[in-house]
Amino acid sequence: MLKIGATDVFEREYTQRFRLFAGQFGEFIAYERDRGAKDIGLHLTRRLRSGEERVSAGLCWFQLKGITKKKFSPEQFDVESVIKLSLKVSHLRYWYLQPMPTYLALFVECADVFLVLNLQKYVEDTWGAQDLRSCPARGEHRSTGRKYTRRTGISDYHGRERRRGMGKGPWGRRRIDTTLSS
Repeated sequence: MLKIGATDVFEREYTQRFRLFAGQFGEFIAYERDRGAKDIGLHLTRRLRSGEERVSAGLCWFQLKGITKKKFSPEQFDVESVIKLSLKVSHLRYWYLQPMPTYLALFVECADVFLVLNLQKYVEDTWGAQDLRSCPARGEHRSTGRKYTRRTGISDYHGRERRRGMGKGPWGRRRIDTTLSS
């Protein structure tokens, strides 16, 4: 008999959880084969007074990631305000250049919660609205002069929301800290 690895089982479980939650907001769209570096699309709907739903013009995409209890414990979640995650520069560039918004949805198993990051806004807030098609492996941010490499740690938009007092709830103080790789 063939075995399914623990990572695949975990990915299947958090994908099902995401579908269960997000399904109340629209109709799912999926690539038949995973060639778009996006896990799932959501065509947003609007509930009508009659109880029916109307499909809107809104469409967004999600890249799902998960972190197990073994890699990030409940104790760490209670104490730490940063969850580290590695992303490829080519994927970040691809998501940023898409005409429809792409979100990173990180499932944190120990807290049973999804942390969601608007990737396009994240890139603009981190580097400005520069053109990532020509983003070099190393360089200097055009407006701040801050040096970076493809492996520079970057923090997410939710961290800024928290400082403005907008991040509420038990996970509102968390942020995703990513490391870029080529």
